[in-house]
Amino acid sequence: MKEKETEFSDLVKRYKNTIFTVCYLFSKDQDEVNDLFQETLINLWRGFDSFKGQCDVKTWIWRVSLNTCLTAERKKKRSVETVPLDKSSNSTAASTNLGWSTEPSSCFGSKT
Repeated sequence: MKEKETEFSDLVKRYKNTIFTVCYLFSKDQDEVNDLFQETLINLWRGFDSFKGQCDVKTWIWRVSLNTCLTAERKKKRSVETVPLDKSSNSTAASTNLGWSTEPSSCFGSKT
């Protein structure tokens, strides 16, 4: 097991710039790039034993990096956008654009 970890560590050190380059193509936000980088490392580790060497290692790393980023992009598109409900947010602008009233009394008929 130790030999495998050492081999993987050497591989990551050697190709970390390749992984970062692919991740940076998908996001310019450093936090997101770091998340994509870590997710790529997880995917590389999971597939490390199944790498058959039918292509160059750099090609395999590039492809795993690309697939990881594409998967993250798809997940982002599927996620539901949330709107903060706290008072500090610009909730009045959002409610105005949607035709909503910020007054609770306007939701109910007047008592006469």
